[in-house]
This record gives sequence, C-alpha cells and structure tokens, in this order.
Amino acid sequence: MSSYDLSTNEQGITTAGHCEEPIQYNGTTLPWKDGTTGGVRDIQWNSEASFTTQPTFYDGSGDRPLFGDVLHADQHKGDVVCAYGATTGYGCGKIVDPAFDTYNVWNDRQVQGGDSGGPWFSSYDAYGTTISKVLCGGLDCGSVYGPVDNIFYEMNVDLMYDY
Repeated sequence: MSSYDLSTNEQGITTAGHCEEPIQYNGTTLPWKDGTTGGVRDIQWNSEASFTTQPTFYDGSGDRPLFGDVLHADQHKGDVVCAYGATTGYGCGKIVDPAFDTYNVWNDRQVQGGDSGGPWFSSYDAYGTTISKVLCGGLDCGSVYGPVDNIFYEMNVDLMYDY
C-alpha cells in the first residue's frame, strides 16, 4: 500500500517483510528502508528518494482509493474482508480469529505463494497485508494477514489517504 515516512514525507510502498527486496513497483526499483523480515510483524517499507505514488491500492481490477483503515482492535470474528494477491487474484473471506498469533488475523480466504504483501480491505478501508496461508490437517484452510497496526507501529510510516 502507498505510504510515507512521517519524519521526511518520503513516499513508498509497504509489503510483507519476507518478500524479496528490492521490490519492483510500476517499473521503479524500491530498496528496503525499514521493517522486519518475519515473525508476528512481517512487514517492510520500500522507497527511494524521487519515488512518488498515489493514495491507492490495487484490488485486482484497478487502483482503488484509500479513504481509511481499520485497526486490529476493530477487526472482529465474522467480519468479511477482501484481498488481492498476485497469484490468486481478488477474493473475500470471513475473519476466523482476529487475534491469531497475537498480532495477526486468520481469515478463511485461501492464498498461495506470490500473494504475500497484497492488501486486505473492505470497501475503501485498509485492514492489512498478506503474510501466509494457513494449513489445517495438511490442507489449505485460510490465510494470515498482518493488520495495518503493523505498518504504524513497526516503522515510522503512515498510509497515504485520498481525502
């Protein structure tokens, strides 16, 4: 998701921390600036000084404006949340466990390798970014995403909103 450094206003992109870096975004190479490469707060921020972006996220059919966010404390079991992943595309699912692994959310939408770092959202509000799939008895049964709180609290960045 589009974001900016709170101290310098430099613009960048967030993705899962375990994703290879540098990342490519619309033909621009963006090196790692901050984040963590795994664990319960699997998030990274990538940027370069002259990079500019819009307050949007890709939903599978185009860029969707970002109007707000829903913090972890306001995400509840049964809430329907949608996601976009480069491998599985667009899809929605229900929150199974909003406190899975302390800082992460378990949703019954299935994701695959290559979906990591993709946005989770409802309407025009950000919920988080894809971290991994969940296996139940050796079968895919859902996914884990890191809530937007990880962006705010792990790094000195904020999401860009379309006001």
